[in-house]
Amino acid sequence: MLKNKFAVITGGSDGIGLGITSAFAQNGADLCLISRDIGKLEKEKEHLSVYGVNVYVISSDLSVSENVRMAAKKLLEQSFI
Repeated sequence: MLKNKFAVITGGSDGIGLGITSAFAQNGADLCLISRDIGKLEKEKEHLSVYGVNVYVISSDLSVSENVRMAAKKLLEQSFI
């Protein structure tokens, strides 16, 4: 079980990241999903609500180093972690 744990998952709205996201949520982890497509992120957040976990989303292209810093700053400012 991952209850009382928090995971940050990049690419969490598609492919392998989506599979990881579902596995973590099913095991009770609260999540922050980061991906470029806010629409997919919001859709996945809605799907994950059935597991009773907190899901936060950040839309960002992490291939740009400044965006990595901004996403990390947002995580810290919002007390997600």
